Amino acid sequence: MRNIFAGLALCASVTLSLASCSQQSVDHGTADRRLPPECWATSNACSLPDELFHTGVWADADGDVWVVGKSPSRGVGTPFHRSGNSWTQTTNGVGLTLWGVWGAAKSDTWAVGDQGSILRAHDGAWKLSRQGASTDGPLLGIWGSSPNDLWAVGANGIVVHWNGVAWSPAARGTTTETLISVWGSGAHDLWIVGKNGTILHGDPDGAGWRKVSAAGCRDLFDVWGISPNDVWAVGAAGTILHWDGDRWYPTKTPTASSNTTLIGVWGSARDDVWAVGFAGKILHWDGSIWSPIPSGTTQTLHEVSGTSSQDAWAVGRAGTILHWNGKTWSPSRPELQ
Repeated sequence: MRNIFAGLALCASVTLSLASCSQQSVDHGTADRRLPPECWATSNACSLPDELFHTGVWADADGDVWVVGKSPSRGVGTPFHRSGNSWTQTTNGVGLTLWGVWGAAKSDTWAVGDQGSILRAHDGAWKLSRQGASTDGPLLGIWGSSPNDLWAVGANGIVVHWNGVAWSPAARGTTTETLISVWGSGAHDLWIVGKNGTILHGDPDGAGWRKVSAAGCRDLFDVWGISPNDVWAVGAAGTILHWDGDRWYPTKTPTASSNTTLIGVWGSARDDVWAVGFAGKILHWDGSIWSPIPSGTTQTLHEVSGTSSQDAWAVGRAGTILHWNGKTWSPSRPELQ
């Protein structure tokens, strides 16, 4: 059985409507996380400490890994690329912090960042695909069902869609909250999460977009799933929510991790899901319970991605890059080639 809070009454007691979030005293955690307060402003670009700061990671089955973020000494927003056993640094030419990365294929990778920017790399060469205004807030998450169907989300409730030719606004008027992550089981089943417990569910070509008011008011930082009825969202103060195809409900976490903000979630199967967050916290879902797994670091981890149960990557503050080989997490801080 899935390990959840006992009883529907308890679930209901921790479930708040989104309409009431503005009246609640919301615990946003500390400033040490993927989305600092500067990123919530309507007109300011994100600012981060002057350090190597990884915010996004994407891996493919061929062994390629892309890591994005901020690299003051090597150029702001510079992506790192791993092919085989060696890392290289690429130039994006934008000079902005990048927040998220997703790949349609080994030779077709996308990244989003400050000022509403979207970059695309064909065979490793990055080019600007969308340029926002200097006063635009950041785009924070990106995901696609195919090379011609991509979604990006960010500050002030912005949602934009790529149809294979151009980017265009979508889901207008649905929310003004900062949106942080997007994932879908397919082109007609999309989930978006963000600030103040915001959850949007969309079928862009069918019923459109709707708010789901079952997550409470704690900020949600990432969403990922394995199927339409098996989706996870993680967030502030140890929040882990699960969608079973009918409703979202909170799952129980280890006592020592119950208040640790979680920022990234990814898995290879229903019984192999990872969540990462503050202070190097890594949790693993085996299909029944969440368990803490040693990470070997106290740095905040911002994202996790991978290709299988024996190949996962987690990235975060101070240039932290960790690799899971099926047995342990170990550092993979590269000597750049």
